[in-house]
Order: sequence, then C-alpha cells, then structure tokens
Amino acid sequence: MCIRALRLREFVDKWIDLSDSVKINRLRLSDIEWRQVEYVVALLYPFYRCTQAVSRTKGPGIHKVWRVYNGLFEHLENRLQEAEKETVWKHSLCSAIQAGIAKFSEYYAKTADAFGDFYAVAAVLDPTRRFNAYNPSDWTKDERKEYYQKIEQFYKDNYATQYEQAIQEQQDKEQIAMEVKPQRKGI
Repeated sequence: MCIRALRLREFVDKWIDLSDSVKINRLRLSDIEWRQVEYVVALLYPFYRCTQAVSRTKGPGIHKVWRVYNGLFEHLENRLQEAEKETVWKHSLCSAIQAGIAKFSEYYAKTADAFGDFYAVAAVLDPTRRFNAYNPSDWTKDERKEYYQKIEQFYKDNYATQYEQAIQEQQDKEQIAMEVKPQRKGI
C-alpha cells in the first residue's frame, strides 16, 4: 500500500487539495512524512521480496534459512546506521529498527534450538554452498568450528554406522563373488 501511495503521491496530493473536507485535509503528508514513507518502503522491501520468494517455492528451503536471516540482519544494521545520521526523525526511526532487530533476533535464536542441527546440516547440503555456508563474514571462527562439529556429530549419530555397514556388506559381496567365481582352465 505504501508503494502505491508513493507512486500516486501527486494524485493523492491533488485529491486532498480538491477536497473541502477537514477530515481529508488532515490526511495531507508533509515532505518529511513522504520521506519517512519512502524510507519505510526501502526498509521493508527486502522482507517483502523474501516473503514473495518463500511463497513461490515448491520445494524445501531449510538450507536457505541462515543465508536469508544473515542478509536481512545485514540490511537492518545498515539501515540503522543510516537512520542514526537522520536529523529530523532519528529517534523514532532508530527505535523502530532496533525493535525490529530485537524481534528478528528472537526468531533467529530459535534456529539454535533442538532443530538447530537440521539447519546446520541443511546449509551444508545445499549443493551451491556446501561448507561455504559458514565462510561468510557472518560467522566467527568459533561459530564455524562449532557447526562443523555439530555436523560431524550429526553424521556420526545418524549415518556413520549405516555407511560402515554398507561398505562392509559391499566388501563381503565382493569377497563372496571372488570365492564363487569359477576358475578358468587353460586351453
């Protein structure tokens, strides 16, 4: 709705100018308020894009969770730095962005709960990223090490014995095939 209002600003202003209603005249936005609308649109646009992208997906997207969170956090932090330079409406803007970061942090913290290992494994299983999922500047060396260990432990707990059994079964089959294989007699 805000995007539409910005696109139609000229016509909204004309409609208000033509109105005799006091109530409608109170709807007029000042230039500063229009700048605030522009800023809010720019602030929220990446969230809109992510929502649209997630809504369109037909397959699993768990492998993208941290990448999306990190990109949106970076966007909010950059916007907060910009807002701190604003002179007219700095306080309300900064407090709103900080509240958004705090709420977003709550959701992000849930990726470390009981299912956090799944996010870690899914990020590594993304064929476009693999272990590069933990190389960006978003992860400290200790965090990368922690997640490498989680992934290794997840593998050991869930797949290592199956893998070793499959290898052993394959070796047994090959051994049996060698023993049963008929010997060729010389001609």
